[in-house]
Amino acid sequence: MPRFSTIRRNRERELLLKLRKQLGALWTSARAKYLAGIVDRHST
Repeated sequence: MPRFSTIRRNRERELLLKLRKQLGALWTSARAKYLAGIVDRHST
């Protein structure tokens, strides 16, 4: 039983890492768009 729980814990950790990476990518892209919008607004 403990081995199964360890495998399950590792899988949960992998899922969390994947989610964190996806959120990070979304955050960086959204921030880039936001900053680009500010630059466009100031340039005009």
